[in-house]
Amino acid sequence: MRIIFGWSEFKIKKYTSVEIGIKESVLPKTEIQLIQKYFHLFFIPFFSTGKIWNYNSNGYWLKLHPEQEAHIAPEYKHQFAPWYAFSGILLLLLIGISFSIYDITNKISQHNSDERDLEITKDKLTKQINHLNEHFYIGLENRSDGITVSTLFLKIEKIKNQKIICSIIEPINTYEPAPLYIDSLYNNSKDNFDTISITKQTLLKSIPLKNNEKYNTSISGILIKGKNYSITDVKEHDKPLLIIGNRRSRDTEGNFMFSFINQLDSGTLIGIENNKSTKLNWKITFPFAIPAGCMTNDLNDLKSIFELYGTGYKANQPFQFVLKCIDKKNKKINFLVKGNDSEYTIEEIY
Repeated sequence: MRIIFGWSEFKIKKYTSVEIGIKESVLPKTEIQLIQKYFHLFFIPFFSTGKIWNYNSNGYWLKLHPEQEAHIAPEYKHQFAPWYAFSGILLLLLIGISFSIYDITNKISQHNSDERDLEITKDKLTKQINHLNEHFYIGLENRSDGITVSTLFLKIEKIKNQKIICSIIEPINTYEPAPLYIDSLYNNSKDNFDTISITKQTLLKSIPLKNNEKYNTSISGILIKGKNYSITDVKEHDKPLLIIGNRRSRDTEGNFMFSFINQLDSGTLIGIENNKSTKLNWKITFPFAIPAGCMTNDLNDLKSIFELYGTGYKANQPFQFVLKCIDKKNKKINFLVKGNDSEYTIEEIY
């Protein structure tokens, strides 16, 4: 790109010679112009390079001689360059200040968003911890300066009074192992794991105090083999565990499709209940089989994906409905889905 720069000038103000203090004996009465000279970049003035005084001589503008300029009254002679002679510098300052304000505002917004996400996560984990049984697995991690040092899972074996007895599972694959992988690892080696006794209060204290990648595991976390651990997730196995799928669609006639992924055991969808403001017509024959999950977290694995179709959806219309399911033992499980077609969430409700 060609950089355009140079020097130019503009008129600041026009006077008469007598008005600014030059006597007619020095210069016959005529028009006087104060001219501002400046350096420009891409035709934007950046800084002043001085001022000059011109006088009108028979239609031509000539520069005042030094002895003529010496007669100009001080209040006219010693004028500051107008602010717009520094437009480029001011523009850069404005851009810098605007960027700083945007950056600060964005950080505050992100902090508030992180705080909201943390509260949602804490609320979700607290609800799950208050509904523990022998089918639950608890994901743990030890973090230091944003680095995951160690990952463990606890499988609840027995709950007696205030004590929760758990097997300690250390997965070989520690990179976001799928729930079914942990389940399989436990079932294949259940007699070989060490155990630990903890309380519900200890679990609640182990919920992370920060919701970003830089937190260090709190000393109030669960102490296992010399390391403290924070809770990353709590999942109940031996039943379906649904998450949002990576496919969705709708058309101008109101036809829609939502996809869901099951991460754990197979089950059955026995009904869908819209809330009062949701007017969705479901094209589903109940009972509807929910396929079992996969040993990986591949969101494109068709074996664990199922799709629900219907009509009556309007663009950007918020919705809220409950997927009523049962597991293989006919135990009821409900999942709340809410949002709109561009962004929606799902969570188990108790």
